[in-house]
Amino acid sequence: MSKSTDNVLLVPGESGWEIWSGLATGLFSLQAATEIQQAGELTDIPSGDLLLLSRSKPSPQCRCASPAMTTHYFPI
Repeated sequence: MSKSTDNVLLVPGESGWEIWSGLATGLFSLQAATEIQQAGELTDIPSGDLLLLSRSKPSPQCRCASPAMTTHYFPI
């Protein structure tokens, strides 16, 4: 069964977190640009598969493409 839900990106912005959403087959659009510093404090996140980008340093075991940005995928 295919899902019609959005994919949701949480991206660190200039002064807080940005929430982006879109279908895997299309473009993403900005839903909110916040001043919130902690991702755990975000509210009103759209439903869908969640992808969290962070500026934290990856662990030595991480094989991330970019050491400056870490990606975490949380399928629903």
